[in-house]
Amino acid sequence: MIRKQAVEEIKKYVHWYNNERIQKKFGYLSPIQYRLKFSN
Repeated sequence: MIRKQAVEEIKKYVHWYNNERIQKKFGYLSPIQYRLKFSN
């Protein structure tokens, strides 16, 4: 069960890192906010 918990925590971190983390290079937007801003 510990391995399963570790896998879930890693998945949550990767999601946060790729989708929610504020990035200076994107003008302090998250990657999702940046994509939405320029997708229209």
